Amino acid sequence: MVELGLHLQTGSGVAKDEVQARKLFERAANAGNPRGITNLAALGGGAPSDPVKTRALLSKAAEANSAEAQYQLGVMMAGGIGAPQDDVAGAPCLKKPRRKIIRGRWSR
Repeated sequence: MVELGLHLQTGSGVAKDEVQARKLFERAANAGNPRGITNLAALGGGAPSDPVKTRALLSKAAEANSAEAQYQLGVMMAGGIGAPQDDVAGAPCLKKPRRKIIRGRWSR
């Protein structure tokens, strides 16, 4: 579902259709899929330019251990996007995914 949404969002191999992409990401997000949540957040949290909802979605995906969501949530926290700026809470969100990525490269 998420993969098809990505193709629709970018127009890769199919006609570009962001409305359909959003619907697929919403279905995946409602099912608890972290990639669906992250991609929906990238589209503005289910509504055009809704940083509060985007931040809430990223929090949900970060709790599901999505490195991408953790990083994006850290960026939002550090920048004060969707809620007051919180560098203290944002810093671990930015560091934790980096450690996961590095471990993943070393373990290959």
